[in-house]
Amino acid sequence: MTVVRFDFPQNPLPITPGSEMTDRLLSRVEKPARYIGGEWGAVVKDQTIVELRFVLAFPDVYEVGMSHYGYQLLYHVLNELPWCAAERVFAPWPDMENALREASVPLYSLETKTPLGRSDIIGFTLQYELCATGVLLILDLAGIPRRAAERRENDPLIIAGGPCVSNPEPWAPFFDALFVGEGEEAIVEVATMLRRAKQKAWSRERKLNALADLAGFYMPQRRIPVYTAGRLAGFKLAPTEPPTIRRRIVPDWNLKPAPPISIQPGARVIHDRLAVEVMRGCSRGCRFCHAGFIYRPVRERSGEMVREMISRGLAATGYEEVSLLSLSTGDWSPLSAILPGLMAELSGCHTALSLPSLRVESLTTEVAEAVGAVRHTGFTIAPEAATERLRRMINKPITDEALLQTTRRVFEAGWDLLKLYFMIGLPTEQDDDAAAIVELVKRAYAEARQISSRAKINVTISVFVPKPHTPFERFGMLSYAAIRRRLSLFPHQMFRGNVTFKLHDPRMSLLEGAIAHGDRRAAEAVESAFQSGARFDSWSEQFDFSIWERTFTAAGLDLEAMAAKSYADEEKLPWDDVETGVSARYLSAERDRAMAGVLTEDCRHGACQGCGLCGDTRAPRLADNAPPPTSAPKAVAPSAARFRYWVRFTKTGPAKWLSHLEMISIFIRAARRIGLPLVYSQGFHPQPKVSFGPPLAVGIESLDEWLEVVLYERLNEEKMVADWSAALPAGLALGQAEMVSIAEKSLFESVHGWIYEVDLNRLGSSKNWDVALREFLDKHVQLVEVNKKGRVREVDARPLVEAAAIDDNILRLEMRHDPAGGLKPMMLAAQVLGLHGSETPAVAIRKRATKLASRNRP
Repeated sequence: MTVVRFDFPQNPLPITPGSEMTDRLLSRVEKPARYIGGEWGAVVKDQTIVELRFVLAFPDVYEVGMSHYGYQLLYHVLNELPWCAAERVFAPWPDMENALREASVPLYSLETKTPLGRSDIIGFTLQYELCATGVLLILDLAGIPRRAAERRENDPLIIAGGPCVSNPEPWAPFFDALFVGEGEEAIVEVATMLRRAKQKAWSRERKLNALADLAGFYMPQRRIPVYTAGRLAGFKLAPTEPPTIRRRIVPDWNLKPAPPISIQPGARVIHDRLAVEVMRGCSRGCRFCHAGFIYRPVRERSGEMVREMISRGLAATGYEEVSLLSLSTGDWSPLSAILPGLMAELSGCHTALSLPSLRVESLTTEVAEAVGAVRHTGFTIAPEAATERLRRMINKPITDEALLQTTRRVFEAGWDLLKLYFMIGLPTEQDDDAAAIVELVKRAYAEARQISSRAKINVTISVFVPKPHTPFERFGMLSYAAIRRRLSLFPHQMFRGNVTFKLHDPRMSLLEGAIAHGDRRAAEAVESAFQSGARFDSWSEQFDFSIWERTFTAAGLDLEAMAAKSYADEEKLPWDDVETGVSARYLSAERDRAMAGVLTEDCRHGACQGCGLCGDTRAPRLADNAPPPTSAPKAVAPSAARFRYWVRFTKTGPAKWLSHLEMISIFIRAARRIGLPLVYSQGFHPQPKVSFGPPLAVGIESLDEWLEVVLYERLNEEKMVADWSAALPAGLALGQAEMVSIAEKSLFESVHGWIYEVDLNRLGSSKNWDVALREFLDKHVQLVEVNKKGRVREVDARPLVEAAAIDDNILRLEMRHDPAGGLKPMMLAAQVLGLHGSETPAVAIRKRATKLASRNRP
């Protein structure tokens, strides 16, 4: 696909819930919930009093961006400013991109459906190098020039932050400014400055000057790279530019809790849980780890504050899982003291605890048992290397016996799945080091099988990519041929699938390395790749390496050579003008210690290692241990009684674009937020006893849907309906509840049909509908082929229609529910109306009523 930029119309058709244009766009995409907004907890401000519109852009799809803690944190920090509206946008999947382009509709924000070009500033979060084309996609679909030098006076300012900015040069041509560091405080300074700029009608140039005056901002247009003999020699700086830009750090985390991260995603996201950041930074010093160096120094939240944040977060979200977020949660000082009381609270409300970043040595038996108290998902540890020599080189001093002991603890605590992460291509690695991964995994599996016959181990093998501001920053990557040869050492599975190996695509890693190590010339290849159709390069089904090979070559660059390039000590690095606080001298010394196999002790537990960040003072900012609570809340013992309710609800407006699974999650979390006394199932993964009738197709409105919930307390039906309905997002509303006998058959079994209405005006055809209807009703058999998951079956459509009539160009269609498998209403309506093709548009159909069997009240 070749993209030619064009200007979108100034006054496009409106994108509002239920508008014709909205329906037209969303009916064409696979996952419309990505684009509707309106989630519970999203902030939509009165546009008449908003002074500044700040769009936060994530250059990947909704389910990735909404899983990112920092993105949501900045959203809530900005929205705490009464005069500022922070709105969100994500990179649209190719089906939505095509729909927007064909309809000439500019990309819009989720909150108010406002075209991005009408915002004051757009701030991108750059988490991963392979999201580069996502940045250009968002700008292009917004009608904003991709390059900063081409932007007009009234275009929004385009800035970015995130870990990728530690090497700002490959991104430089696309941004007016790049922020280096932690943004919670700086983003408020930016918003305050722009508010003043709007009030005083500052020019674009004056706004950029004001941005440059704020600490931490790298201004690409004022730092022009100079090349000598094809190598970067340095930068020509504008007169007012400082020689280096120092990273901004939030010094004190315990001044106040972070805002509750309370948006309930509509679409199902990757990390669908309450994330509470307990610690930032890591002093372990793993020499390959980018985050471990750029997020120093270590700062901890107190146990008391974390418990407060969890309490507020669960009340705001209804999540079933809490994740204690950090680079190494086992190193968080209050963990052992807070864990018993925290688990007592969480297990009482059927909430799981996740510690996603535990080191092998920090997984005690107590920790393993505690986090598995509610439910057991896969447990993850990352040895990174399989030989003790290589682990010493990367400063991860784990013995094989420690790894095997951890394996035993995991399975003894009840887990059936262990996930192991390893890297290949580390400096000094030999074939024997890579082959040792298989042998170590075999030993771990043998330990696991002694404990559990169901034991499984999933192994992920990724490729080492040297990152800026780490001790390995001057190393290059292995060649593609060498990576493929190493990967050939690993089987896809062993022991009948109980041990599986997932191998990361080495071509993705090479591209990541080329951008991470690149200078400003890499931006030429990025833009050319975007114009040639590159999209979502971190998604295997979208990644096309041939595009990148061609565009790098066209830019006069060799992609593989750029990724494999080693920088000599005297060479200028593209990121040399960025200071993270960790000195270049220290990084060089750490590299030398790595080559000698010498370990560097964690400065939190030993001597200061002199990385340069803390100056003359020891500055591990540790929290006080939180004592166990004096009276940990007890789990409420449910009564033996069970009270079963059937609840009627409507699904209209933006909610019609939610899938059945997305809707279920929304209802359950709303029930948890308001404290409904839900009865849970027994077994390995307890689930609330909330069930629904047959799924409604995406895009169809319904005025008569039903759900069933089982409670251990009898409630006032009207109050339950009012409270639960108030906790739902727009488009979902409860109408009534009635208690039914526990002995009654299930709600699903009680549904025996529906009444649908088809708006014939929306079908765009001049066909004689009355004739078509009579022809269908006169038939005895109407066979329709249905293809489901590759299997074709025939369904007789005629018996599924109990009655049908057309009045005022509305088809009223009474359908029978066939539990053995019927037809979707769109497909059945098409057969009734004699339409070519299998389906009528979902947006032309509305469910008027659900026909339920009579039921017994207790």
